[in-house]
Amino acid sequence: MRGRFGIRGCIGKKKNVCGLLSLPDDVFVDCLAQLSRSDLVALAMVSRRHRYIAVSRKLWAMRHRMDSVDPYMYVFMHMYPDPSPRWFVLHPVQRRLRRVHPRLFPAALAGSCFVTTDSGIYTIGGLINGKPTSEVTYFDCIDHAVYCIEPMKMPRSGASASLIKEDGKKKKIYVFGGCWDHDDVTADSSNWVEAYDFETRTWEFLSVSTPKMPLKIKESMVMGEKRVYAVDEDGELFIFSTSECKFWAGEEKESDPENKNDWHLFDYTFFCRGVGGRILWRSPSDLDWKEVKGLEELQQQHIIKICGFSVDRMAIFWSQGPAYQTLELWVAEISLKRHWVGEELEVWGNIEWSVMVSRTMGGFTINIIDTPGLVEAGYVNHQALELIKGFLVNRTIDVLLYVDRLDVYRVDELDKQVVQAITQTFGKEIWCKTLLVLTHAQFSPPDDLSYEIFSSKRSDSLLKTIRAGSKMRKQQFEDSAIEVVYAENSGRCSKNDKEEKALPNGEAWIPNLVKAITDVATNQKKAIHVDKKMVDGSYSDEKGKKLIPLIIAAQWFVVKMIQGAIKNDIKISGKAR
Repeated sequence: MRGRFGIRGCIGKKKNVCGLLSLPDDVFVDCLAQLSRSDLVALAMVSRRHRYIAVSRKLWAMRHRMDSVDPYMYVFMHMYPDPSPRWFVLHPVQRRLRRVHPRLFPAALAGSCFVTTDSGIYTIGGLINGKPTSEVTYFDCIDHAVYCIEPMKMPRSGASASLIKEDGKKKKIYVFGGCWDHDDVTADSSNWVEAYDFETRTWEFLSVSTPKMPLKIKESMVMGEKRVYAVDEDGELFIFSTSECKFWAGEEKESDPENKNDWHLFDYTFFCRGVGGRILWRSPSDLDWKEVKGLEELQQQHIIKICGFSVDRMAIFWSQGPAYQTLELWVAEISLKRHWVGEELEVWGNIEWSVMVSRTMGGFTINIIDTPGLVEAGYVNHQALELIKGFLVNRTIDVLLYVDRLDVYRVDELDKQVVQAITQTFGKEIWCKTLLVLTHAQFSPPDDLSYEIFSSKRSDSLLKTIRAGSKMRKQQFEDSAIEVVYAENSGRCSKNDKEEKALPNGEAWIPNLVKAITDVATNQKKAIHVDKKMVDGSYSDEKGKKLIPLIIAAQWFVVKMIQGAIKNDIKISGKAR
């Protein structure tokens, strides 16, 4: 494999192994632990041994210990037009958000609670057909697989779950609340709390002393290593000690608990999202909430979710537009600092970066999957195409964005080969769902050519190459009507009066691109569904199946004719004697 890795076998009378393959396994794993996730995916395609080590538990455990794991963040939130909350994954470095496919990680049941570990997420309890369940599942973020865990002893919905270390090493999941009377079993102090032991993989009831057993826990946070701070739906405050198996109830109630959501603990300070786009904070000993200053620009937005990046940084998701019709979904990283003003403590937030991660238009949410490059070292990268097919299995391609540069003066044979490879992989029909996107559109054409003439010639040459490479008939290609849009995302791109990035012809390219994507997605042409047959390449085996009976029949007649001719020759030769 060229480019990233120089792993080759030395050729001679005796085959020697050189490069990384010559290293002991422990050293080899230590080297691979330094690589990014995308590099490991590419390396896994080199050989079976590379693939075996790249997905091994030993390697990923080492990556966790070395803090070399890519900083993915899984977020459970509701975003229009989805009817219910679902899982998303955010990469803070690449600043991309994407939906987690339900086949990989199904949406959680209503009333579920979650516990996150270094490598996965536990989903606990919830409602099935209006009744609580004791089911527990574990989503492995490394293998992207869901496993059923030993169920709880008590069905629960609206419970609280916390991961707590005992003696600094041993970990347990503590679940309390959410108990409903069922099957002649009454919820009481003997079954209100249960714990999951990771070593024995079993649940056990903990008999606790509590002044009240709330049905639903609204918010809970781990304080220190052995205490959980919780608020129920009525605003009652509780502190649970895992070492003493005891609850303490607060003397006062939390005011307006229904409008304080997504509680988080940062440096022994509580934060939550309030109403009106405000982020609030308070100390554990003070029930008076105050507003985080410095984030006034968010007060006009609808904040959907807040999550924690670290002890002093949080992620905020918000939508621009009415809550019932999200037009754009944004995410920002917020750093938090404390300031004393006289005797009063203030918390200030600073937006380190913000980016739009999703856009909804006309009831459609656009999710763009960025694929590896199809050209490597001057050749078509067929391995990249196989990787793309494998990623898209059981998914539907509504629009293919064929991206090239505007500031290139000619097309060559390699462009045609790329088109041929795409056609062989997904079929000719893919070009009926294609949009040609030309980047670097903030470009000054040479030789006194106007911008319109140069861009038209460049797009026409690419369209001719697509037709030649796809081998589509003229009428079929004209019916596909591949639309051309232009894009420029660099800092030098000018802006119009609405602060939108605009091309030299004055066109705001982002709204135009979104509109073009929506038009192609709804153009009455059939979307491309990538199923296992397409990935395995078994479609080609089915093309002539209907002709097999006719071919067999024709062969039978030919054989009979030949046999008849031979018998006739034998008779004639016998008479001649």
